[in-house]
Amino acid sequence: MSWASNGRLFFDNRIMQAFLGSPGDTAELSVGLSAMGLGAWLLIPQFETFAAGGASIYREMAAVMPEEGWGVLMLVLGLLSWAGILIGSRVVRQYTMVAMFVLWMSIGLMMASGDIAATGAPMYVSEAVISFIALIRLQLVAHLKKYPSK
Repeated sequence: MSWASNGRLFFDNRIMQAFLGSPGDTAELSVGLSAMGLGAWLLIPQFETFAAGGASIYREMAAVMPEEGWGVLMLVLGLLSWAGILIGSRVVRQYTMVAMFVLWMSIGLMMASGDIAATGAPMYVSEAVISFIALIRLQLVAHLKKYPSK
């Protein structure tokens, strides 16, 4: 890292490229699509995912909210994520990524507490990490627009 002449700290070019080199929309679209897919899946009444998937894995999630509630929540957040990108609202995108981070991390931890060997737990935690990286990227882009380097 190096210091700018005005005293603000800025990142080495390689770190900046890691965050800004590829479109951040891709991560947001991916996380949103995952949320919509899981939400739609949980809303299919014939599947009864919580009952079919093993009571221990979904026990903690069922204690918080019924399967349909999780489905609606995930579907709405996924749609909000995509809507934020389509309308170009940084605020909607940031709040959605914060909500996605909390939600994905919560699901991953609840699933792991039900059965530590559940393969879904690391996948949901990975979605949380992707949401967090997308949020940092949104913040970084906003910062660079407000304070462009000279």
